[in-house]
Amino acid sequence: MKKTAVLCSVGLLSLAAIAWAGLAVSRETRVDLVARTASGSVRDTRASADTVQYIACFVSIPAPGAAAAVWCDARDAASERLICSVSDPAFAQLAQSISAASYVSFSCDANGHLSSLTVNTGSQWMD
Repeated sequence: MKKTAVLCSVGLLSLAAIAWAGLAVSRETRVDLVARTASGSVRDTRASADTVQYIACFVSIPAPGAAAAVWCDARDAASERLICSVSDPAFAQLAQSISAASYVSFSCDANGHLSSLTVNTGSQWMD
């Protein structure tokens, strides 16, 4: 009886691994101007049928010894655009981790300052 229970458990775990092995999530860029948020998968946005949408974060050091400046910019298929910036080393480090396999989400405050940035990188964001 114990042997059967163990074999069933192993079988269920194997099925669970197979079910998640090919997970793919598709998210083109979305901009919400009321909430001042933008999000999207870099790869899915690039592969979209239109030539309008994009999502990106840029990092620049404006002068020697200055704090890194970060701008995040997104436009959706309806041409709604959100752009904001901040000078913060932690945001700069996170923005530099964005790749083609990343899902990016950011928000801006009412003054156009980048208030949050999330970068989720994983196989589910790749084709």
